[in-house]
Amino acid sequence: MRLRGLVVLSVVGGIACAVRPAEAQVPVQRQLAAARQHIVNLNADSAAQLLQSVLDVTSGASPNERSWAYALLAVVRLAEQNRNGARMMFEQSLRASPRLPVDSLAILRDLDSEAEIVFQEARVVVQGAARGAVAPAAPLLLDYQVSRDTTLSGPQERLTVTPLPTRPARTVVTVRTAGDVSVLWRSDTLPAGVSRPILWLPRGPDGRPLPDNVYVFDVTGIDDAGTLATPVQWRMRLTALPPVTQQPPRPLAESALLPETLQVRQRSMVTLLAGAGLGVATALIPTALGRAEVNKGLSGDGTVYVVAGSVTVAGLVGFLNGRRAEYSAANTRHNDSLRSQYEERVRAANRANELARRQPPIRLVREGSPNR
Repeated sequence: MRLRGLVVLSVVGGIACAVRPAEAQVPVQRQLAAARQHIVNLNADSAAQLLQSVLDVTSGASPNERSWAYALLAVVRLAEQNRNGARMMFEQSLRASPRLPVDSLAILRDLDSEAEIVFQEARVVVQGAARGAVAPAAPLLLDYQVSRDTTLSGPQERLTVTPLPTRPARTVVTVRTAGDVSVLWRSDTLPAGVSRPILWLPRGPDGRPLPDNVYVFDVTGIDDAGTLATPVQWRMRLTALPPVTQQPPRPLAESALLPETLQVRQRSMVTLLAGAGLGVATALIPTALGRAEVNKGLSGDGTVYVVAGSVTVAGLVGFLNGRRAEYSAANTRHNDSLRSQYEERVRAANRANELARRQPPIRLVREGSPNR
């Protein structure tokens, strides 16, 4: 009975020991998946903590899992702008499992466009050229095309850079500020055998130019055999030019406006009758009111009738030429429309000038290259 009990305990213990590694794989795989998601979400610190726990000797991670943890940690180092640290992590990944990072290059490239280039650098250190690859007859060289002096006027105009490798190779263009090691901008990887321009927009998200400074450009490349090209580099000085503004519209001319108060004719019978009455009175009053001895001899004098006629004519002229002030609603609406149109033109010119001042033209002039 004692022997049988010992056998049972041995079997149970063996099963427990066999189960523990399988159970240990589950949290490791979950940690690797979570770390990868943190990298996608740009949470580098959280990803690094998970990966370090996987690489701990007590984690029970398999060689493939450790290799993948090192590869993901290399991507984290790239996010921290630590290229040397990333290469060291890739070297550790290859030493843990030589095939895993090679088979996962597509995933690594999606996580960081520079991952493949740095991985191939580590691969050359650890393994040399890829197995079965034919050694190239000549070194891989790079050249490029870029304008020596160009002006970018519009807010979406970009600098055109065309990498020119001596044979099919994947190429990447990076830009940084002179005196700064951190990468300001990195292009997407141009596939091997594809020759097309890479476009760089030297403005911020709001369209404002980058600060006036010297910017350093690097073109790197790697072919399918893992051969790295010697990077080429050049400098360009960026200068924001004076904005191109427009003249504001001229003030609205008074002659363009219509009178809003009109003088209209008004014929009044009262004016006509009053003039006629005064004319008759002028003719009759000297006779009717004068003394006979005074008026004697004046009965045939035509002066009185001339004056009377003048008064009557004056009344008739006043009847024909009468005027009065009258408000014109149509002319007022016309003038208001002209003023509104003018004010909108002024506002449009001000908006355009403000935008031109925020997004002035940019001049880029190529300077001497450090390695050419």
